[in-house]
Amino acid sequence: SMIRAKAGMGNDGGLTSTLLFRFSVKGKKVLFRGTFTRTGSGECLSIEPAVHTTFPGTISGFDASDHSKQVLGGFSELSSGLIVFSSIDAGDRTHLMGACLQELTPSGSDILAVGNGFAFIGGSFPVLPIDPRHGDFAGAVRAASLHRPSILAAEELANLPILTVAIQSAAEGQLLFGGILAGGVRQVLRLVFSLKESLPMLPLFLKGIVCCRRASILCPACKEEDSAVPLGFIPPPGITRLSLLRGKGCTSCAYTGFAGVRFLVEALSYDDSLLSAMENATTSREVV
Repeated sequence: SMIRAKAGMGNDGGLTSTLLFRFSVKGKKVLFRGTFTRTGSGECLSIEPAVHTTFPGTISGFDASDHSKQVLGGFSELSSGLIVFSSIDAGDRTHLMGACLQELTPSGSDILAVGNGFAFIGGSFPVLPIDPRHGDFAGAVRAASLHRPSILAAEELANLPILTVAIQSAAEGQLLFGGILAGGVRQVLRLVFSLKESLPMLPLFLKGIVCCRRASILCPACKEEDSAVPLGFIPPPGITRLSLLRGKGCTSCAYTGFAGVRFLVEALSYDDSLLSAMENATTSREVV
């Protein structure tokens, strides 16, 4: 309850929030970053050392495969439909959408973004700074769509009403970018499958999925081999000896053991083959 209060998470429908706090570890004050998430099955808190980082402002700054960068480039040719952006971290989702809005939209396109997170990323497009966790966010997005922007961005597609508005906007010929709380592409596809009955039009208008995950970089000044194997870790087939490293912690990294963060981005084009597989699947395993 104390962490929930510190994170500003009351009973107001909030989905996720982050906070910073310090722990004393072996006599050293170490800064940690906590992510508090509310889901349908309960509440989850993850804690990791806080590492100073700046989200890339351009697509070239992402750690993405050539294929994913090619898929991202292809999104610039879309004129309608829905592209979802997923990450566990709400700020990462918004920054990812902002970077893609800046680079992937054709010259002269009018963009309108809805969500107060967009107000902090310094984009060159108008923003309606409305908190997705409060009030009628679906109504705000619908009102924004009536202005008929070429591209509409919604910070969070967090429930059925806002997803319904997103599908309606796509059906009316708009291109909509929307954030979804999910880990990777597989989780998004499972979510789409689970919504087939309640939102049967979602697979028809979905055009792409872009996912972002954080990967911490070990501090080069104090990284060392670690003989302890993480609980539940299964080595890849054919690997007989595995060398794992860990950051011991030093003054260079403020005793966190990490020197920075990489942002791993994966993009998937939701094409006709995936649509057909989704329509004919009886379980999510047949799609994922």
